[in-house]
Amino acid sequence: MLARTWLSLAFLTCCITAVGCGAKHNTGGASQSGAGGTGALPTAGASAGGGAGTGAGGSAGGSAGSGAGSGAAADAGAKDGGSTSTQTARQACLAYVRATCNRKNRCAGQPMQAHPCQDEEDKCPDSFLSDGSARTVDQLLACATQVEQLSCSNDFLSIALPNCVTAGTRKAGQPCLYDNQCESLYCQGASADAAAHPMCKTCDRVAGPTDDCNQPGVACPIGQTCSSALCKPVLPQQPVTAPVLPTAGQPCLHGECAAGSACLDDPAVSGTSDPGKCAALPKVGEPCGIMPGQTSDMSVFSRVCPESTYCDASGTCAAFPADGQPCGVSFGTAAPGAAPLTCDGKAALCVAGTCRHLGKQGEPCGAQDAATGVTGLCAAELMCSSANVCVTVRGEGASPCDAPNTTCEAHTTCVAGTCVSMGLQGLFTAACGM
Repeated sequence: MLARTWLSLAFLTCCITAVGCGAKHNTGGASQSGAGGTGALPTAGASAGGGAGTGAGGSAGGSAGSGAGSGAAADAGAKDGGSTSTQTARQACLAYVRATCNRKNRCAGQPMQAHPCQDEEDKCPDSFLSDGSARTVDQLLACATQVEQLSCSNDFLSIALPNCVTAGTRKAGQPCLYDNQCESLYCQGASADAAAHPMCKTCDRVAGPTDDCNQPGVACPIGQTCSSALCKPVLPQQPVTAPVLPTAGQPCLHGECAAGSACLDDPAVSGTSDPGKCAALPKVGEPCGIMPGQTSDMSVFSRVCPESTYCDASGTCAAFPADGQPCGVSFGTAAPGAAPLTCDGKAALCVAGTCRHLGKQGEPCGAQDAATGVTGLCAAELMCSSANVCVTVRGEGASPCDAPNTTCEAHTTCVAGTCVSMGLQGLFTAACGM
């Protein structure tokens, strides 16, 4: 049986994306218990922005602006009370989710993304501000900044960032959907009516000094972990300070380097023990960079090139082919399921060996092309509307949203030309029948 570990940041990020978390690991209020969604985290080894170039960059079908629960705006507004920020509850939730997910990217040597955990973003603001949560807008914004500065060597959130771990008000045995709703910060107990509400859970109780913490329904106090069936303090962590990242020519720090350089293979160190050395990314026409310890790996996922370029068959960084040109051939043998032919996945797709541009704003999408048999997709940052037209998606607070071929992102609506939040979506209410 897995021991309950309090608030490991590795598990925090894992459970923010609701993937692969052990049921006995306490996540400190980050997870949606039993959610089972997947986050859009990048595949390790892809180039810094280019990768294998096989992504479509936008999916057909579905329109933004859906999913607000009845009476949700009033519920969310209560969480904004006393806030000194101009940000809304949803914006604060998004900031925290993106900071945490991008920290995982940063510590894995992967590029930052605008939407690193789309599934979790879609749950905002409910995942942090549902009934019982003591989180506030100001706290989420402050913690987002602190998580961004947190060194990759810090593992436990409750020790490294205690102000970012706020217990909820729901008692042991009460219904919950998110850990942060519970006094124990652990929402994993079985629902009293699992047949009618399979997604709903109940809050666990906090273990006493002599309680067996391996038992179901028991969670260790903040800052403790379950060891030999008893809750014990977690070892002190390093102070939370913005890490001084190494510059070009210096060894990488947990896969990190200062802006302007990347963690690449150090020729002076052999084998997988190579921590890497900071160096400038190669330019177009120069040999592709190699990830630390991956010299013998002949797949494209071991090679690194700057954004908007890819590593070609000769091992050289090259610009993506233009629309109508033959698809590029990626370096090495692609991993199973990945096409060796590549185009700029943000703007083009390889169709029958030729790069074909993805739909631009106002262009048709969703329907199948009679000549190629390919369903029309939209370019990155656009989406296919219910009318099968590529539209620009505006975020909360953005304008104009009433322009042609423009819409608001999910869980916001267009009011007087500006996208505004629709408040809580009512996910907890829907899951638990409250």
